[in-house]
Amino acid sequence: MTSRAFLKRYLVLRDCHYDILTVWTVHTFCLDAFDFTPYINIWSATKESGKTLLLQVLSLLVCKAWLTGHTTVGALIRKIDTQQPTLLLDETDRTFAGDKDYKQKLTGILNAGHARSGIYTMCVPKGNEYTTKDFDVFGAKGYAGIGDDTLPNTVISRSIPIAMKRKRGDEHVEKFREREAKERAAPLEKCIEAWVTQEIMSALRAARPKPAPGLSPRGDDVTEPLLAIADRAGEKWAKKARQAMTALLGETNHSDDDDGVQLLRDIFEPVPRDVPFISTKGLRFKLGALEERPWITWSHGNLITARALARLLKRFGIKPRSNGKVRGYYREDFLDAWRRYTDLEVDPPPEEASTRQEPNKTGVKQGNSTRQEKGRADGLESNVSPVKTETFDALTVASGGGEKVVELLPQERELQVQRVMRSAKDHDERVRNENEWTRRSKEERKKR
Repeated sequence: MTSRAFLKRYLVLRDCHYDILTVWTVHTFCLDAFDFTPYINIWSATKESGKTLLLQVLSLLVCKAWLTGHTTVGALIRKIDTQQPTLLLDETDRTFAGDKDYKQKLTGILNAGHARSGIYTMCVPKGNEYTTKDFDVFGAKGYAGIGDDTLPNTVISRSIPIAMKRKRGDEHVEKFREREAKERAAPLEKCIEAWVTQEIMSALRAARPKPAPGLSPRGDDVTEPLLAIADRAGEKWAKKARQAMTALLGETNHSDDDDGVQLLRDIFEPVPRDVPFISTKGLRFKLGALEERPWITWSHGNLITARALARLLKRFGIKPRSNGKVRGYYREDFLDAWRRYTDLEVDPPPEEASTRQEPNKTGVKQGNSTRQEKGRADGLESNVSPVKTETFDALTVASGGGEKVVELLPQERELQVQRVMRSAKDHDERVRNENEWTRRSKEERKKR
């Protein structure tokens, strides 16, 4: 019996889960060969989905298992530093929802313990005084909890997700009895130990495995130890491991865990390539219209504010600027961030780049345009007109205060359309009133 068969004996998982966990158990026996260790993030939507059971089964297969539901920070770093166990931590949803100070310290340990150079520094007593001490927190770790968003993003990015589901009535596995399972697992542990020879360890240290397709640089670091082991196990395992990595990490690789990166992606998608500038207000409306995104309720249950938007983009060197009429964002300011932090196709095709018309200094496109223009003889007129396209997908809001373009995506809600129209009407009404007041004032001065 193999480790994979042992897992299938007690658990109902996806095939890619069995493959990853099988290789991961082997990697706990040869950590000395690697500079990084991938964590296992076991989660489910609800309780009674097999998370704790999976940790119990893994505890019989991994090297120097330490299965616990809670530990203090002091005990955790000292045990990892002196024994280098495989930590199997249960109920992380409660852990990270509890004491804030404990959460921050545990996050720091997990972030540092992913790499061999990971050190966690603490003050320790020395006689009547205190001194600092560095603890080595590098080691294999797996954890389980309810929900896929309870862990800090920095920890999730170092982990391979194992999503558990409650077993259906027609899915049958053997009941887990620890003493019987331990007897069955003992030969497997000896088999793994026998496989991890000095020759294998040397080969693993020198291995530079081909990355699984579709992963980020962090994903490549996370998966490299497992791919090196899979390559040594043969062509079949090498193929299965890469397919499993792409299936599991590819699902979360661009979820962008980081709100700022997600914002970059969400700004790119609805803004056409030929729009060089978008007002802050227009951009906020576009973000609020994206379904299954947090921006509509980002600021205390309301649409993301201009200040919150600027704060998220500031760290990428993107700041709002004025086009001479309104404040907003230039597309060119996003290009570097899009290239560095996303896999979006930023540059237009060569033929598109060669035929694309450049805006003039006023920001109004010349030549053929889908945008309707209305002449302003005295600069006081304003209007709201829809773009004439095959589908109603945009509004051009032109007023004395400037021109604002709001793209209407197919999935935009009617509420957003109404808000845009109401805002445009209110703005134009204010412009007309101000202009009328100015005109009458001039006439009265002339009469005097």
